Amino acid sequence: MKIKRIMKSKRWLGIVLTLFIASLMITGVIQAQGAVTLTPTQITVAGSRGDVETRTLLLQSTEPITNIQVVALDLLNTDGTTVLPASAIQVSLPANTLAANEMMTLSISVDMANAASGEFQGNLFINYHGGQLPVPLNVKVKDTWYLPLLALLFGIGLAVGISHYRTMVKPRDEVLVHVGQLQAQMKKDTELAEPFRAVIDTAVVNVETALQTQKWEDAQAAMGKAEGYWNRWRRHRRDWLAQIVYYDELLAAFNKADPTHNSAYIQVIRRGVMDTGRTIADAETPEPLRQQLAEAGQQLNRYHTLKAQIDVVGQTAGDLDPVQESHWKTQAMSWQNQLNELAPADENAYAALKSQVSDGVAQINAAVQAATDEMQRGDNTKGVLGDSLSRLNFLTAPTLVDTGDEGQIVTANRNLRLFALVSYAVAIGLLAGAGFAQLYIARPDFGANAWADYFALLAWGFGVEASRGAVVDMIRGWGIQ
Repeated sequence: MKIKRIMKSKRWLGIVLTLFIASLMITGVIQAQGAVTLTPTQITVAGSRGDVETRTLLLQSTEPITNIQVVALDLLNTDGTTVLPASAIQVSLPANTLAANEMMTLSISVDMANAASGEFQGNLFINYHGGQLPVPLNVKVKDTWYLPLLALLFGIGLAVGISHYRTMVKPRDEVLVHVGQLQAQMKKDTELAEPFRAVIDTAVVNVETALQTQKWEDAQAAMGKAEGYWNRWRRHRRDWLAQIVYYDELLAAFNKADPTHNSAYIQVIRRGVMDTGRTIADAETPEPLRQQLAEAGQQLNRYHTLKAQIDVVGQTAGDLDPVQESHWKTQAMSWQNQLNELAPADENAYAALKSQVSDGVAQINAAVQAATDEMQRGDNTKGVLGDSLSRLNFLTAPTLVDTGDEGQIVTANRNLRLFALVSYAVAIGLLAGAGFAQLYIARPDFGANAWADYFALLAWGFGVEASRGAVVDMIRGWGIQ
């Protein structure tokens, strides 16, 4: 019994000693691990594809450690579909042992030459005899700067090109297309009257002048006038032709009726007809032209009728004795002068003069037996329509006003162009720089989603021109520019 008790006591003593030794070993391991520290505790690397980024780790321990090793594993991107291989991570380890209370510097290099853009995460493991320390590693890779910048500039260039075409070229092209169509139609119309052709050609010249000075609204307005004249001509072609023929006949008749241009009566009528001719194309319909020409024709016919009677008096006077002949020829000349100075619209004065002439004709008929024949001749005489041109005052061309030194004008023009160019470049540069900083520089993983990232830059660049235009319009609204 005593022996059994002794044996049992020894067994319990062995168990207690074993547990004590094990606890000492575990405590030693824990103390050893707690004695090894790393600074920093995690590593973050950001760079562009093709870069080699280096970070430094400080390893220290209060106890000596041996058999130090650094193990790098593959890093995975956030969705686990792309790998940054462990071969891209290089660690420079000065020694594999570390004395107590000493420090060791480890150099960690990440080669991004063949890395895809994106964010990669994983761990480095610092192994040593009796322990291991994990080091979280985060690597952010983005595309190199020149491709994103090219995408941004392409967007800007595309927007500028479209804006330039829309504001500078498109209005010009649209107007030129209309001009070409109108001129082609005019060329086919062999009956186009000269008054309409003249005003359309003038409107087209105004269009070309406005286009040269980039006054698009003026060009469109001039083009609208040209098309308006053309449409008026086409709607009433036959009526216009008939009235214009009559207009030409009146002008020809004026030249025959008063070749010496001494009749104020003819001058007034002809001037009115000429004024009407200059505004033929301005009338919406031929009716106003017909009325004005008809009135002029009636006035001319009245002149012709009375002049024919006066001519009868002068011609019949030759059959009388010299005294009566002289009297009636003088009277006929006086009536002719009165007729020439008569206002065409003064019907009362015309009626009074016509009454005097008729009385004179009757008196000559009574004095000459051949009065009936002469009167018949006077009634059947076809008077000739006449023309009386007003005296032209030739004006001397005015002297050009001195606008200043030509060199100063050239300098001022150059300064304005330079200011416009610099202002444009500054506005584009600021807006483009803001977009590049926000969408590329601030994105450490730019290119991870290539379609979204590059199209965002492209869209930003495309919107730069619209933003610049909005700012310019707002400033103009303030009256600053």
